[in-house]
Amino acid sequence: GRWDLSGILVGQDQFWDERAIVMSAKKLGIPTFVSQHGWYGDWYPYITPVISDYALAWGARAKKNLEGVLGAHKAVDVGTNRLLDIKTKMKLVDKKDIRRSLGIPDGKRIVLFASTPFVSCYAHSSPYDSNEMLKRVLNDFRDRDDLALLVRFHPYSYAFEPDNNRDTAFNSNKGPLTFKDPGMHLHEALAVADLVVSHESTTMIEAMYCGKPVVELSVPGKARSFRFDGSTIELNPTHLSPIDAVDNVWEACHDILLEPNKCNGILTYTEQNRIEFLKQAVGDESGSGICKLMEDVL
Repeated sequence: GRWDLSGILVGQDQFWDERAIVMSAKKLGIPTFVSQHGWYGDWYPYITPVISDYALAWGARAKKNLEGVLGAHKAVDVGTNRLLDIKTKMKLVDKKDIRRSLGIPDGKRIVLFASTPFVSCYAHSSPYDSNEMLKRVLNDFRDRDDLALLVRFHPYSYAFEPDNNRDTAFNSNKGPLTFKDPGMHLHEALAVADLVVSHESTTMIEAMYCGKPVVELSVPGKARSFRFDGSTIELNPTHLSPIDAVDNVWEACHDILLEPNKCNGILTYTEQNRIEFLKQAVGDESGSGICKLMEDVL
């Protein structure tokens, strides 16, 4: 049968499958919408420009970034209820059971490292490699016995990175207190984590929303995305090599979690700054903004 379509909403329009759908709809005069499916930092767009008629941003910060490449009429702040859902699910998690299932000793604070396979997408002409970043973080924690490191691979890493390269990097560099996420849901990993580390992951903003301190690793060629509380590491900013950018990750995490008054030049995490940042990054949490836009357009 034939569908009478008033509009088309896609989760992204950068890759060939959704892009083909959007291009076909535009040819037929059908309004198209692309929703923000992850954190849009100051470096967006990282592969190709959005081609949908409207880009649905989570908050004012992402809207401003999108306006720079799309025009004000195409970027719309509709907010998101995605983070509220994660926070609700976290309350139901049995953290002791998860710690037992992972084998993490009682009393050890947990650092969650959220890895992503997209380093080369936003750090153009950079020598970076996701596995190199992973190895440096693992090495920094290998001989430490005060913090447990939980590594969570991005779901796309299984498609974009050869499994043997990623797993070899993990198995060859992990220490006795390093653990790999066996495939648990994100809200479970966030629930047991005391701090989140990443070089680019929506998990960072989800952690901020849930009140977890965050450390973002610097990547050359990428504008700063997270400045909200000062707990971002940016070592030797005039010359960031792959090793420089991830040195002292353990030290930063140790200071924030175990010696917050020290923090070695990293500003203490502040609740007020977190709240102000999230106002700009998340916007309306009701999820009703997208419905209002659809009603106005369609």
